[in-house]
Amino acid sequence: MLIKLKKNVREAYLNKHKVYKVLGIFDNSYRIINEKGTPAIYNILLFDIINGNMEFDCVVEVFNKNIYIIPKELECFSYESFFDGDKKSLNIFLKFLKKQNIAMVSNLAYAPDIRKKYYDKLLEKIEKHF
Repeated sequence: MLIKLKKNVREAYLNKHKVYKVLGIFDNSYRIINEKGTPAIYNILLFDIINGNMEFDCVVEVFNKNIYIIPKELECFSYESFFDGDKKSLNIFLKFLKKQNIAMVSNLAYAPDIRKKYYDKLLEKIEKHF
């Protein structure tokens, strides 16, 4: 699914001219990679839909009457662990981003310069498998 900020909307860390790929839908929010490189959640009312089709296989879950649509590849993935710096979660997410060609992952906010070499080596390994 591809979305773009509505013309009259200004939001921190989002570019009004850029089209964003949706990584998940959480009730009334989209998860996208913002301009800081963070996989953040934003209210759906801020965006126009450019293409309503999800570009990867998804899993639909209902929890506390809320609907969650996430990539099948991230079904066992935890954003909480990811943001806590768990290496396994980081690797799963980086692999997904690389496969979906979503972002230059070595430049993302959660991959600081001191770990850049590690991620560059990881990306080399991932590229060999695709």
